[in-house]
Amino acid sequence: MKKIIFLSLVFISLNTYALADEDQKQETSDPPYSAGEIAWDIGIGIASSATGGVAAASGNVPGAIVGIANGAKNFLNAAHKYNENIEYERENNRDDDDDDQE
Repeated sequence: MKKIIFLSLVFISLNTYALADEDQKQETSDPPYSAGEIAWDIGIGIASSATGGVAAASGNVPGAIVGIANGAKNFLNAAHKYNENIEYERENNRDDDDDDQE
């Protein structure tokens, strides 16, 4: 059951990444990271954390530590990418607002 959940998460992440990549090619003023890239990091974070949980349940303490640490690292990467997208949007919106005020 756990393998099915893991594989479905990976499949969803891959498909989301591919769709978002196609959308980004069509629009030139997109943020630096697509939603698919952020979803990919979140999906890998979930899978890594789940792997750590399985390792902890089986008594594998080093595997649990590594799985949870990798999951946290991927969640942090997703947060940084999301933050960069927000900063990009703020900069672009400020430029648009300045043009309207002139």
